[in-house]
Amino acid sequence: MDHVPAYLGSRDVEAFFRRFLGISEDGAKAFTGRMKHLIRQKFPEGVNTGHGVPARYYADQFFQVVVVVELWQWGVPPARATRLVTDAWPALRRSVRSICR
Repeated sequence: MDHVPAYLGSRDVEAFFRRFLGISEDGAKAFTGRMKHLIRQKFPEGVNTGHGVPARYYADQFFQVVVVVELWQWGVPPARATRLVTDAWPALRRSVRSICR
């Protein structure tokens, strides 16, 4: 059985979204900038580990970003998307966990 890391790094998360959303090489730089902006805004909580320390996304944090990115795709501005997800995350998390059982 392959070892699955307990967390994903920034590059892993960005690579996932580039594939998932079909982001071209030309759009990759802009998307990376958006992801760095999220981290600077301390979203999701716990990912911003300080200057020079790589970001680590655990499952909850990764799925929070998935929801934010989907909201971006629907035209919701980044600040509003992060606020919505932060406020709604406890209920969203419970809902997802109940489906997976």
